[in-house]
Amino acid sequence: MILANGINLPLVLLLGLVTIGPLTLFVAAVESLAFRGLYRSRLRVTFGLVLVANILSTVAGLMVYAFQDLVLHEMGIRSAADFAHHYLNGALVLIGLYLLVSVLVEGLYLARRKVAERLGLGRGDLWKGIAAANVLSYTFMGPIFYFSTRPTFHGLEFVDSPAAVTDCTDAIYFIGSEDRHLFRIRPDGTGREEVVPHEVRAFVVSQDQTAFVYRGPGNDLWFFRQGDARPRRIWKTDERFHTSEFDLSADASRVAFASTSEVFVYDLSVGRIVGRSGLTGDGWGGGSSHSVDLLAWDGDDPDVLHCYRSGGWQSWRVSEDSVAATAAPVRRLVGNYRRCMPGSSWGGRHDWGVPLPSAQDHGELSLFSVPGLGKSVRVYRNGMPVIVFHNDYGLLNMGSPGPSEACFLSEPGMVLCGGSDRLYVLDALKKRVAELAQGDEFVAAIPEFQASAWFDGEGKRKR
Repeated sequence: MILANGINLPLVLLLGLVTIGPLTLFVAAVESLAFRGLYRSRLRVTFGLVLVANILSTVAGLMVYAFQDLVLHEMGIRSAADFAHHYLNGALVLIGLYLLVSVLVEGLYLARRKVAERLGLGRGDLWKGIAAANVLSYTFMGPIFYFSTRPTFHGLEFVDSPAAVTDCTDAIYFIGSEDRHLFRIRPDGTGREEVVPHEVRAFVVSQDQTAFVYRGPGNDLWFFRQGDARPRRIWKTDERFHTSEFDLSADASRVAFASTSEVFVYDLSVGRIVGRSGLTGDGWGGGSSHSVDLLAWDGDDPDVLHCYRSGGWQSWRVSEDSVAATAAPVRRLVGNYRRCMPGSSWGGRHDWGVPLPSAQDHGELSLFSVPGLGKSVRVYRNGMPVIVFHNDYGLLNMGSPGPSEACFLSEPGMVLCGGSDRLYVLDALKKRVAELAQGDEFVAAIPEFQASAWFDGEGKRKR
């Protein structure tokens, strides 16, 4: 984990030197023996020259290493599933590149007239010897490179089809990576459809899953109902705001949104803002740029709007032309689906929505997701490790590409994971996983994505 998180850089450098030093000496010895076998050259003289050449080629190899991930990306190895299925092909190409660089750099150093005269060889013979010596050394170094960098995924089995992992029917909403449109799909890979054919950055799904409020290009707020010819712009703005700061009423007739110190209500039937009201108390986190923790319509009365802010509630009753404060109790919130979970340790990581909580429970199972360097999803049963979904490719095990957030689905043991522009469905109990879609920023139509799941019947936070 020290390497994965990049916390102790001096230790990383020390371990690198401890590893590279002996390997460089070994390679120099192998190549010197190759020269001795080919040309009967003196080992003592050859070894010193070859060692210097290998140090230079190692430095040049570090430059190749800096572009190693780009090479894999251009080969189409861009997701955790690609690494699981195709890394061998990528490793062979990388080994070939490292071999080519080694021959070129060592040749430029060794195949000089001064060195040729010292070894009593022609420059052409030196180039041939360098190529042969490197091929011999790479018969050892190639497998070492592959087995030390290949991802094992901690024993997790990748399968080609999500249907082989689950038959769960939960609706999953996500933003496609190519055009940024909003899609819906089931965890088994069926039922994929485009539900908002426009660019989406953050979204709320109505409780009947037919209407959507979303941030579009820039930061503007839009409304779209399936079957509409075009979306309707609710708010033109340059402000940054989270999905917890706008909501759709239970009858999908009004949109509420918060801006700095005020709440606004837009009536879709008349096509304009019908009221606004000031917020009381401090902002989210006591001085954050976010105006509220949660803005949500009442689940029983479509004319009542609630705002959770600084640990307390503020409510309003909305009429045709006004928004007036009310003391209406918070018993049940509207059942829209969105990212509205409080308590994430990485809050603010996305400006488009609210990050999922890093720790979640589902019966006897629990999960812990780690974003950033060393990204992973870890599942436990009664506190004991069950499975780790982590791309341990490379020497530093950075975890990329791989999952950085997750949630449990309704089917026991099923986990939806997202990260690095991919969605995965994971059976934590059978230790199987499949790539579900190319996209990210998902919302599942399950209670955990409804505001009511996070507050009790008296308006108090459950967790």
